[in-house]
Amino acid sequence: MSIPIELLFYIGEFCGNKESLYIALTCSEAYNFFNNRFVKSMHYKSSNDVYDFVYKMHKHARSLKTIQINNLYNPQIWIPFYPSKIILQCSINDDINPREPVMTEYLSIINYYKIYIKINFEKFPMLKVFKYQGWLLNSRDDIKNKCKNIHTIELMNFH
Repeated sequence: MSIPIELLFYIGEFCGNKESLYIALTCSEAYNFFNNRFVKSMHYKSSNDVYDFVYKMHKHARSLKTIQINNLYNPQIWIPFYPSKIILQCSINDDINPREPVMTEYLSIINYYKIYIKINFEKFPMLKVFKYQGWLLNSRDDIKNKCKNIHTIELMNFH
């Protein structure tokens, strides 16, 4: 008997890491699915291979909900798509402007680069939480006007 992949994706949406492990232990199909195809979060550190990270993001695009990137110069050029939660702790010296509107709901950025950047918030229509540390050209009013669902804005400029 075969378990439909669509059913496993549906079940996986409601599972945390612990529950996914328990389901994976029930049969070999579920084990292969949850170990190879269903990853909810990924973390990139400077010691990782960026090309491997991008490959894995594509591989898990359907299930990936969160990415965290640490110590990568201009990480926005390496992000092939924007999941619902993005955490960046990097040096960014270029504006953030995705090619098309994204479904990201949570965006947290610590920008170590000492230059003002601008974020095109029109491309983040679903954004609910925005946290930023660094130099930012966007005003709080600009963010509120372009992100209708936003309820949390935390801005901390470095001096």
